[in-house]
Amino acid sequence: MVGSSVFGPEPVGAVLSSRGFTIEAKGNVGDILLPLDSPSALAGETINEFRRLFAHSSFRKLVRNITAGGGNATMAELRTIAGRQADEYVRFLVDLGVAEIQDDEVNLIRKINNIGPSLEWYVADICQRQFAGSADWSVKLADFEYNDFDVIAWLPPILVYIETKSSRPSEVSDSELRNFLQRGVELAPELAILLIDTDDDLEVTGFLERLFALMIPTVKLASGITDPEWAPERRFIAPAQGFSGISFGYLRYYVTNSEPSIHTQLAKCLRHYNKMVKGRPFLGGEPVNFVTGTIEAN
Repeated sequence: MVGSSVFGPEPVGAVLSSRGFTIEAKGNVGDILLPLDSPSALAGETINEFRRLFAHSSFRKLVRNITAGGGNATMAELRTIAGRQADEYVRFLVDLGVAEIQDDEVNLIRKINNIGPSLEWYVADICQRQFAGSADWSVKLADFEYNDFDVIAWLPPILVYIETKSSRPSEVSDSELRNFLQRGVELAPELAILLIDTDDDLEVTGFLERLFALMIPTVKLASGITDPEWAPERRFIAPAQGFSGISFGYLRYYVTNSEPSIHTQLAKCLRHYNKMVKGRPFLGGEPVNFVTGTIEAN
């Protein structure tokens, strides 16, 4: 029985196979900040310290600043981001062997050019260790048009797809949003979560309104609505009352920021699903394609 093994939950690949999908590729640890591919095995204490620090948004912002600067940043710049904690963070990176400091300049010596894969790895790690599931990151499926799933997790009895964005909400392109929506259609997980790694309020920034506007033409088409002035009384994605920072809507999509923490916000999505959504049917309508803006042929 899926998830019943005394050794832990079923691997994600096995669950996807039972749903008709095959994993073609997974994430490469050589792309993440934590040097798990080091010839010398990392101590458990070191890995746990990385987990502890990566949980802090200030640490992620500091690393993001270094990678955005081509692998270089001054301590003065980093202190404006993380304050006095910048010294602790940089000292850890140096001790980890992924950075060096000369005079006032920090140089990243591990060849990574963005924090995205590290964020995906971290989210998958949360799903495994804190939600008692199995997870893979940077997943590509065979014979799948809208590929590149950041995280797919099996949290028995639900399959969860999590799209992670380490850029600012305004820097997430419309194309990226459409592809997230379409992956949710094609994979049909119980939850599809868009996680924006920011402490900004996604409602205040207008991000939710932008996502909603992208959905309207395709949902109208699927619903057979021809009135060009039509607008729904309620948005397809809207803040979930009682679950701060979480928005929920059409086809069980969730949108969240990372404030106060990634773990907290993902847990809220799961609690909302189990309390408010589980067992209820999907909204009706024809199968749609959010990338092309068309109704899929049956």
